[in-house]
Amino acid sequence: EATLRDGTVELVHGWLGSAASLDETGYAIAACEQSGEAVLAQALAGEKREAPDLVVTTLLVASSPAQALIDASQGADLVVVGSRGHGGFAGLLLGSVSAALTHHAHCPVVIVR
Repeated sequence: EATLRDGTVELVHGWLGSAASLDETGYAIAACEQSGEAVLAQALAGEKREAPDLVVTTLLVASSPAQALIDASQGADLVVVGSRGHGGFAGLLLGSVSAALTHHAHCPVVIVR
């Protein structure tokens, strides 16, 4: 869609979870940042394979995934997110990123299965 509209894509990854926020050594935080950078690098490589001329940027945010995307939606024309992540019991404990976006995003949201 971004290619058709001559737009850009920003890949956003929020990584702050309860384990990292409680870590006093910095080890969990560094591990989460490294993992987040790997997730973004993999997603960026996929985007470049699918649409090599598309301008794609990445943003790693020390925030919950839902809040990172809600904040990023302030400057976006559209937010695209998957329909589920952890799912099951973990999903009940963590809440739903897609549900949070539908209620709090500052732009239209597309939820993809």
